[in-house]
Amino acid sequence: MKSHQIARALRGLYNRSGVLILPLLLFLGCMDSSVNEGLDVLMPSITLAWPKTGDTLVCGQREIQYDLREPQGVKMYELYVNDSLHNAFPTGADGKKPRIYWSVDTSLAGTKVQYHLKAYDIDGNTVTSPSMTDILVVSPTGSPAAPRNLTLWRFAVSSINLSWQDASDNESGFEVWKKSGTDSYVRIQSLPANSISWNDTGFAADIVTRYRIRAVNPYGFSESNEATTGSDAVVLNAPTNLSTAPLGTRRVELQWTDNSTGELGFVIQRRVTSGSVFSQVGMVGPNETVFTDTTGLVGGSSYTYRVAARGQFGLSGWSNEESALTLYQDISPPTSLSYVYLALSKTVMLTWRDNTVLENETRVERRTNPAGGFAEIGKSGTDTTLYVDSTVQHGFTYAYRVRAHTVDGHFSAYSNEITVTIPPPVGTPSATPLEIGGEAVLQGRSTSERARAETAIPGLRR
Repeated sequence: MKSHQIARALRGLYNRSGVLILPLLLFLGCMDSSVNEGLDVLMPSITLAWPKTGDTLVCGQREIQYDLREPQGVKMYELYVNDSLHNAFPTGADGKKPRIYWSVDTSLAGTKVQYHLKAYDIDGNTVTSPSMTDILVVSPTGSPAAPRNLTLWRFAVSSINLSWQDASDNESGFEVWKKSGTDSYVRIQSLPANSISWNDTGFAADIVTRYRIRAVNPYGFSESNEATTGSDAVVLNAPTNLSTAPLGTRRVELQWTDNSTGELGFVIQRRVTSGSVFSQVGMVGPNETVFTDTTGLVGGSSYTYRVAARGQFGLSGWSNEESALTLYQDISPPTSLSYVYLALSKTVMLTWRDNTVLENETRVERRTNPAGGFAEIGKSGTDTTLYVDSTVQHGFTYAYRVRAHTVDGHFSAYSNEITVTIPPPVGTPSATPLEIGGEAVLQGRSTSERARAETAIPGLRR
């Protein structure tokens, strides 16, 4: 007699008063010891063979591989997925354990699931298997599509960014493969599904290096295009030498050094110096190195700035951080900047209107030809509104601008800009027009006539 049958028989050995019938006890005492052991009524145990923890499961109808110890008397099995009942499977008429199928829905693709089985005997007793967890569900469409448009961006001497487009929806991850010089390709990094970027900090700038990105899943892999440093790598180095200058209560000027080639522009971020979160306040185009912040500033407040080069797929590293304290009082800039060019002395005389009592001097800047940058060439004293440039050359075009400077080291905004083209030299004095701020007057034919012209312009230096 089987142990579970003995257990059921025992429940019928009691009379209504709960007293065990003595003759049956005497009979059981004479039974073989192996039968007596069966009276313990051991419940079956379930062992799961597949899928196991960490496996990958393809969507569709999948059979669970399992084993049951002492399956006699088990009438039903239940499959639980993520702790929810998925389906029930009754034992067949022959008493053999049933085949258990898991219908893995495509809605689970790309997620990780867990499952376990539960068995019921004819008296309602249950036994539960251990759970199998961390099972990745993937789409049954085969190997993933190849990543597209792998691009390299170098943002430091030994660091390079790889960016690509994820073209598949069934990858289980990505692999980064690298080839240095004449070596073979080797896998250097594994990345999770949906990755689109990775930084290689082991990049050697003096060695031609090739990269590929490989999308993978249990059914295969596919490779991206090959990107090679030296031809495909865009140098996207971080800007340096960021400096700031407050130009009033609500204006801060930033300047930096452009260290990149092929950038699309620059991104400027700002935070309150006492705070911790940077936010974008502006953008400028490629090769531009100056930005004036006029957004939401408050007088007498400290702000911290940083700048990064911008590429198609991301940013370079950030520049140094630099702080600026906005002024408590605005400094009005000079206005009405104009000039006189005196051909006899080959000098350009600048004049302007002084609009502030806060300056201790006015700084003069000049740019030679359109491609050049402005550089300071001189300064005038307090309340002085004239400066003479005697270093100009024939055939050159110059642009000028001025700004007020205070005792405590602050600047006003710049004045308007003016442009002067120095004509070729003349042989002898003649009735050549003399330019004064864009208007033409006669240049003196003689020393006395020139003296009268200079007298008409107070402060002209001889």
